[in-house]
Amino acid sequence: QGKHEEALEKLNVSLEIQRKTLGANHPDLAGTYHSIGNVLEEQGKHEEALEKLNVSLEIQRKTLGANHPDLAGTYHSIGNVLEEQGKHEEA
Repeated sequence: QGKHEEALEKLNVSLEIQRKTLGANHPDLAGTYHSIGNVLEEQGKHEEALEKLNVSLEIQRKTLGANHPDLAGTYHSIGNVLEEQGKHEEA
C-alpha cells in the first residue's frame, strides 16, 4: 500500500508539471492520467480509477483522434476496471 501511495504522489506531481508546461489537453497528460488510473485500480479504488482513465481517453480522442492505436490500451484498462466491478456488459 505504501508503494502505491508513493507512486500516486509522484504521478500527481508529474501531472501538475505537465499541466503547467504543456497545457490541459496535451497527449502526454493522457499517459499520466492512465498511470494514475492503473495505480488506483490496483488499490481497489475503481470509481476513482475510471474517472482518471476516462480523462485519459478524452484527451486521447481530442488530440490523437478516435482511431489512434493508443486508445486501445485505455479502453482495455477501462474494461478491466469494469470487469472487476462485475459490470460485464459495460466491459
